[in-house]
Amino acid sequence: MSNLDPEGFTLRQAAQARDDFAQVMDGLGFVEAQPARLPTRRDQAFAPLKIMFGSADIGAALVILSWKRSCGIPLTAGRWAVLRPSWSPCC
Repeated sequence: MSNLDPEGFTLRQAAQARDDFAQVMDGLGFVEAQPARLPTRRDQAFAPLKIMFGSADIGAALVILSWKRSCGIPLTAGRWAVLRPSWSPCC
Protein backbone atom coordinates (compact mmCIF):
# COMPACT_ATOMS: atom_id res chain seq x y z
CA MET A 1 0.00 0.00 0.00
CA SER A 2 2.92 2.32 0.44
CA ASN A 3 3.52 2.56 -3.34
CA LEU A 4 0.08 4.10 -4.05
CA ASP A 5 0.25 7.66 -5.26
CA PRO A 6 -1.82 9.95 -3.07
CA GLU A 7 -2.29 12.25 -6.07
CA GLY A 8 -3.73 9.43 -8.22
CA PHE A 9 -6.98 9.46 -10.12
CA THR A 10 -10.31 9.23 -8.42
CA LEU A 11 -12.85 6.76 -9.77
CA ARG A 12 -14.69 9.51 -11.59
CA GLN A 13 -11.51 10.78 -13.23
CA ALA A 14 -10.53 7.26 -14.28
CA ALA A 15 -14.00 6.64 -15.75
CA GLN A 16 -13.83 9.95 -17.64
CA ALA A 17 -10.37 9.10 -18.98
CA ARG A 18 -11.62 5.67 -20.10
CA ASP A 19 -14.59 7.26 -21.89
CA ASP A 20 -12.32 9.80 -23.58
CA PHE A 21 -9.99 7.03 -24.70
CA ALA A 22 -12.92 5.06 -26.13
CA GLN A 23 -14.09 8.09 -28.10
CA VAL A 24 -10.61 8.64 -29.50
CA MET A 25 -10.40 4.99 -30.55
CA ASP A 26 -13.81 5.21 -32.25
CA GLY A 27 -12.62 8.27 -34.15
CA LEU A 28 -9.46 6.45 -35.14
CA GLY A 29 -11.52 3.58 -36.55
CA PHE A 30 -13.50 6.08 -38.63
CA VAL A 31 -10.31 7.65 -39.99
CA GLU A 32 -8.84 4.23 -40.81
CA ALA A 33 -11.96 3.33 -42.80
CA GLN A 34 -11.81 6.45 -45.00
CA PRO A 35 -9.14 5.28 -47.51
CA ALA A 36 -11.32 2.28 -48.30
CA ARG A 37 -14.02 4.68 -49.45
CA LEU A 38 -11.87 6.60 -51.94
CA PRO A 39 -13.51 6.71 -55.37
CA THR A 40 -12.22 4.31 -57.97
CA ARG A 41 -11.59 5.14 -61.62
CA ARG A 42 -14.96 3.67 -62.49
CA ASP A 43 -16.71 5.90 -59.93
CA GLN A 44 -14.92 8.93 -61.32
CA ALA A 45 -15.78 7.97 -64.89
CA PHE A 46 -19.51 7.64 -64.20
CA ALA A 47 -19.84 10.78 -62.07
CA PRO A 48 -20.24 13.17 -65.06
CA LEU A 49 -22.81 10.84 -66.63
CA LYS A 50 -24.82 10.72 -63.42
CA ILE A 51 -24.76 14.50 -63.21
CA MET A 52 -25.74 14.87 -66.86
CA PHE A 53 -28.67 12.44 -66.74
CA GLY A 54 -29.81 13.70 -63.35
CA SER A 55 -29.94 17.29 -64.52
CA ALA A 56 -31.70 16.22 -67.74
CA ASP A 57 -34.37 14.47 -65.66
CA ILE A 58 -34.86 17.54 -63.52
CA GLY A 59 -35.03 19.77 -66.60
CA ALA A 60 -37.57 17.51 -68.30
CA ALA A 61 -39.70 17.44 -65.15
CA LEU A 62 -39.68 21.23 -64.97
CA VAL A 63 -40.68 21.54 -68.63
CA ILE A 64 -43.53 19.05 -68.21
CA LEU A 65 -44.79 20.76 -65.07
CA SER A 66 -44.65 24.21 -66.66
CA TRP A 67 -46.47 22.89 -69.75
CA LYS A 68 -49.19 21.35 -67.59
CA ARG A 69 -49.59 24.57 -65.65
CA SER A 70 -49.72 26.76 -68.79
CA CYS A 71 -52.35 24.51 -70.41
CA GLY A 72 -54.48 24.34 -67.28
CA ILE A 73 -54.04 20.61 -66.82
CA PRO A 74 -54.52 19.68 -63.18
CA LEU A 75 -51.30 18.30 -61.72
CA THR A 76 -53.27 15.56 -59.96
CA ALA A 77 -55.11 14.44 -63.09
CA GLY A 78 -53.77 10.93 -62.82
CA ARG A 79 -51.84 8.67 -65.12
CA TRP A 80 -54.42 8.28 -67.89
CA ALA A 81 -55.69 11.86 -67.96
CA VAL A 82 -54.00 12.44 -71.32
CA LEU A 83 -56.00 9.60 -72.90
CA ARG A 84 -59.32 10.83 -71.48
CA PRO A 85 -59.02 14.61 -71.33
CA SER A 86 -61.79 16.54 -69.66
CA TRP A 87 -60.21 19.79 -70.81
CA SER A 88 -59.50 21.21 -74.21
CA PRO A 89 -55.89 20.86 -75.34
CA CYS A 90 -54.07 24.15 -75.66
CA CYS A 91 -51.14 23.11 -77.79
